[in-house]
Amino acid sequence: MSSIRTTGRHRKPRRSRAAGLLRGGVLTGVLGTVAVTSTSASATERPADNPAETTGEIPALGSVITSTSARASEATEDYVARVHLREARDLAVIRAQRAAERQRAADEAAAAEAAEAEARRVAEAEERRAAEAEAAAASRAAERTDLGTASASAPSEETATAQSTP
Repeated sequence: MSSIRTTGRHRKPRRSRAAGLLRGGVLTGVLGTVAVTSTSASATERPADNPAETTGEIPALGSVITSTSARASEATEDYVARVHLREARDLAVIRAQRAAERQRAADEAAAAEAAEAEARRVAEAEERRAAEAEAAAASRAAERTDLGTASASAPSEETATAQSTP
């Protein structure tokens, strides 16, 4: 025979009712907390003056819900404030990064413009030096040609006079 017992026990074990309620969400969240705390509070208090309060849990439930909802509201407001603060901080960081990028681009453009102006100034100075050197060379060459033509013309005159006198 098989070692599995089929009699005396159900094949699928049943879950407890509390586990089913937990899975269903009844005993979780704010209402579950309120329900658990309100039942224990109403069981311990038992006022003898008013029998209607012993059977109804509405006053205890109302105060618990009020305090719980007030705490939840404060927590929500705190969360919203933190989110707004975080968003404002992120926005400020983004704006600062964009401003830094614009400033860096402006600085780079100014540096490039300054470098270009310096290069232009150096090029103009080089052109002036080259022009001055060229002018000096031309004046020296002109002086040489004047001297050369004067000395060259003098011997030719001498040769001309020498040839005509014999």
